[in-house]
Amino acid sequence: MQELKLSDFTGSESFYPFTITNSVLTEGTKYVAEELGAYWLMEKIDLTVRELVKSKKLFSPELGWFGSGGIAVANLKPANGNGAKLTIEDGNYNVLVEDHIEFTDLDFDRIDKYNPPELTIWVSPNGQGLTLYLPSER
Repeated sequence: MQELKLSDFTGSESFYPFTITNSVLTEGTKYVAEELGAYWLMEKIDLTVRELVKSKKLFSPELGWFGSGGIAVANLKPANGNGAKLTIEDGNYNVLVEDHIEFTDLDFDRIDKYNPPELTIWVSPNGQGLTLYLPSER
């Protein structure tokens, strides 16, 4: 399989609804979801960030929702042994959620070469829901 060139995505002219919420994917995150069969991951990130907002864990009284960076950062890395580890941070490197995903067939070898390989998705509010995008698209 060919490596995905995620850094080639810069900005997005089109947005794609992907769940029953009002959240959308950008061209880059839609590409990842389709190529890696990762719509499940986009939904998990969306629902987890919504829960963090609802519980006010992504809120700063001084800065408002999503804190100073205006984003939440989701990172998926292969776990030692099997599965993967999903972390969601507040945009200031404060980990809010760590979740072990027992099984995934996501092919980390197809993601732009990182050491170790990882997939990063940024999340920010869009007025009606959330937008999930690649770091290079912001």
